[in-house]
Amino acid sequence: MSREDVTFDSAYIANHLKLRQSTRHKTVLVLGSRCSGLFRSNYLYETLQTYGGSPTFSTSPRLKQFRECYQILTRRDGLSRSEIQSVLMRALDEVNCSTADLCLAELVKLGLFDLIVSTQVDTLFEQALKEVSMKELRDFEIFCPRGERKEDASLPQAVTPCQLIKVFGQLTSEYAVPRTSYLLHRPRLAESLQDNLQRDVLVLGLDPVWDAELIHVLSSQGGSLWFINEEPLLEEGDLYHIGQGRQVRTIANYNGRYERFVPALYWQLMGNLPLHDRLGEILMKEIQKLSSEIRTLQKEVRDCCKPSSSP
Repeated sequence: MSREDVTFDSAYIANHLKLRQSTRHKTVLVLGSRCSGLFRSNYLYETLQTYGGSPTFSTSPRLKQFRECYQILTRRDGLSRSEIQSVLMRALDEVNCSTADLCLAELVKLGLFDLIVSTQVDTLFEQALKEVSMKELRDFEIFCPRGERKEDASLPQAVTPCQLIKVFGQLTSEYAVPRTSYLLHRPRLAESLQDNLQRDVLVLGLDPVWDAELIHVLSSQGGSLWFINEEPLLEEGDLYHIGQGRQVRTIANYNGRYERFVPALYWQLMGNLPLHDRLGEILMKEIQKLSSEIRTLQKEVRDCCKPSSSP
């Protein structure tokens, strides 16, 4: 990593985003697979474990499980195309917009980002944008390269304040898990992405396995690259060496988790959390879940404290 590499916090990036917005030099937002509904889906892990997960799969950390899920899905002698489609669709059925999704959508609505590059195959973030009253084709537009008739299409000229690029398409009627050389075989798209990613970039939840294709087009030249994740960059990884030519700032610990960082960033910018109906519903479910867990724990404590009956 370059000598300019530093660790920072959500307050630092909030101030920088506001500064760039005031000078009309907006930031590119990259949403990796660890921000996606698949990453949050318990069904995905439970199901794919039965399709050839390792003996330690169930006891492994979530990040390791997620990487292994990709390996299972892309195994040449593994699941058929229709089976993969069925598993992924079912996995996304159980996942809804999160607090982080809605907070981030509110920040997009503020105009902090004019380009969002996403590797997610679900539509949760698009739903979140609509939940905060953003209108497609008026406030934002979606570009899905896989949905284009041309095999290789560069990014179109933006006609709305914010453009959302779904790098690997979205999970509708086609298999959408990225494969090796996906962007290599689409040089016009790769070149367009590389040009745009030379601007100042905020990277959230990028996974070195699921998102390897996008990492390969991140240039080692350009503006600041702010890397937010829950684990540090490995020296042998491609992302680590990108920092040799551009300033990299990182949050690479528990505070870099998508669900933790985004609400913290929103709080730094706004001084509170959004309280529209959808977020209120999410918070109420979380409170109910926490209350249930507390009651269960209290019962277990009472049972432990009961004196044993005499024989």
